[in-house]
Amino acid sequence: MNTRHKICHVIVRLDTGGAETSLLRLAQRPDARYEHHVLCFGRPSPIGSSLARAQVPVTYCDYRTGPVALFRAWRRLRRLRPDVVQGWMYLGNLLAAILVRWGRVGRARLVFSIRQSPRRLDLERRRTRLAIHLGRLPGLRPDLLLYNSHAAVSDHAVLGYDRYPHKVIVNGIDTARYRPDTQARDAVRRAWSVGPAEHVVAMICRFHPLKGVDIFLAAAREVLSARDDVTVLPAGPGMEAQNPALDALLGEHGLDGRVRLLGPQGEVESLLPGIDLLVLASLREGTPNILLEASACGVGCVATDVGDVRRIILQPERIVAPGDVASLVTTINANLRMDAEDARRARVHICNNYHIEECLESYFLTYAELLAP
Repeated sequence: MNTRHKICHVIVRLDTGGAETSLLRLAQRPDARYEHHVLCFGRPSPIGSSLARAQVPVTYCDYRTGPVALFRAWRRLRRLRPDVVQGWMYLGNLLAAILVRWGRVGRARLVFSIRQSPRRLDLERRRTRLAIHLGRLPGLRPDLLLYNSHAAVSDHAVLGYDRYPHKVIVNGIDTARYRPDTQARDAVRRAWSVGPAEHVVAMICRFHPLKGVDIFLAAAREVLSARDDVTVLPAGPGMEAQNPALDALLGEHGLDGRVRLLGPQGEVESLLPGIDLLVLASLREGTPNILLEASACGVGCVATDVGDVRRIILQPERIVAPGDVASLVTTINANLRMDAEDARRARVHICNNYHIEECLESYFLTYAELLAP
């Protein structure tokens, strides 16, 4: 008799990003207690293909079809009768709540996954602000809020989310996979035609205004104007020449031909050892996966003071205020190389506090607590 509990994850898109990657790692991890299903309101994507290869069923309900998408999702849940429905990010949470609370899909427990720390709602899109406010309606109440950062707890308390039970499960990474690698470093730097004395400064994220791409490029312009031993590498979805918005920013900052655009990357464990400094210039975050991965690889990091950054980076002098270009320039110039002992301590800190197995087991124990009689 199959006694595995069914967990259905509701998410708007399965693009390459921190939340999507966390969902992939959770759903594809074998566990005799649970089986995972995914409802995606977007279109097929590489992460969706990875889920399918891991034999995790994915149902696509294209949001462009309007009410038809919601009806298809509701019909899927009625047939599946999951034990837990877990929304991912604000819009995914709202859709999950509508389906569970108004759709009467059985006695499923409703979980919201909150991945951000929005200290300023005016920076969010209108639909995101609407989803945040609607998520507080009594008729859509979740059984549990899952935050991926400690900062998000206090930020959402101000928004009225403190009335619900909550738990913090920080992101985790595979520290055996993300580690210092001299051979990978040499190989990737040869591929980039970067000399041993040159400093490689990278920003790895999707192209989005809240990721601070404009701020990073403004700082890169100042750094490159003052030095000739620095290579700047923006990487990630949208960080490519075919992106007109990025092309316009490069022209605005006088960086045409002065930075190397790497575009979307697969797994970045072979890329990270080749860089000297990772810059995170975001205006809001939760627990940024890329900071965990870079630190585990022994790469120095400079980041804005958002989300749980102060819990990840042990050196406060590497943290700057969001949007402060001048401070970012100064901090980049001061930290182009990572001291070997600092790199070792940073890796130990990540191994001790952000290990993937502990993260995943926290999810499974949470499901068990929710489903206990």
